[in-house]
Amino acid sequence: MPNAAPRTDELDGKMLLVDTVVLTAFVALAYWTVRAGAPQLGPPIIALTPAIIELFNRFLRRKDWPVRRLRIAIALGLAYVAGYLTPTIQAWIATPTVTLSLDHDGPVKQRENVTLRWRGLRDGDAPGIFVYARQSGMYYPQHCGMAPATAGTQSCRIEIGGDTENGQAFEAVTTTLDDAARQHVAEYWGNTISAGLPALPEGARRIQAINIVRRDQ
Repeated sequence: MPNAAPRTDELDGKMLLVDTVVLTAFVALAYWTVRAGAPQLGPPIIALTPAIIELFNRFLRRKDWPVRRLRIAIALGLAYVAGYLTPTIQAWIATPTVTLSLDHDGPVKQRENVTLRWRGLRDGDAPGIFVYARQSGMYYPQHCGMAPATAGTQSCRIEIGGDTENGQAFEAVTTTLDDAARQHVAEYWGNTISAGLPALPEGARRIQAINIVRRDQ
C-alpha cells in the first residue's frame, strides 16, 4: 500500500541517524565552547543534550510518515545550524576581556590600588594598563599585568598623572599586549627621560577605558 507507514525498524534506523547527528553537533558545540575560554558552558550543553535528543524523538514519532520526514528534515537542519554557528559562538566567547576596577567611586588620587581581571587572551598575549592624560594626549604604561597568561586576576598600584596634574581628567585604558608591544613598553621603562607615549604601541589592542578625574586631598 502506498500510504502504509514504514516498518518500525526503518523508522528506528532513521531516528538513530538523527540522534547521531544531533549528538555530534552538540558535543562539538560544547567542545569548542570550552576551547574558546568558557568552560562553565560545556557541562550544561552536554547535560542538556540527552533531553534535547529525547524531545526530538518524541517530536518525530507523533504523526504520519510524511510529517515525520518533514520533522526529520527540521531536526537535521537544526543540528546543521548548531554546527554552523559553532565558529561564530567560539569567536564571540573568545573575544578577550580585560577589566579594571577601583576600590571606590568618584575622583582618584595620584596613586590608586586597582584590580585587573582578564580572560580569553591569545597564547603569548598579556594584559596591560595605560593611563591616558587627556590634556597632553600621552599614554603612560603602568607596572601591572605584562606577564603572558590567557586568564587571571592581579591587584596592583597605578600612577595617575604627575605632581602638577591635580584636577585633570584621565582615562585608565586596559589592553592586550603581544610580544612586540611588551618589548616596546620595556624599552620605554628603560629610558630614564621617557615622558609618555603619543599612541599605544604597535601590537597593543585597546579593550576598555574608564574615565577618571584626579582630585588630591
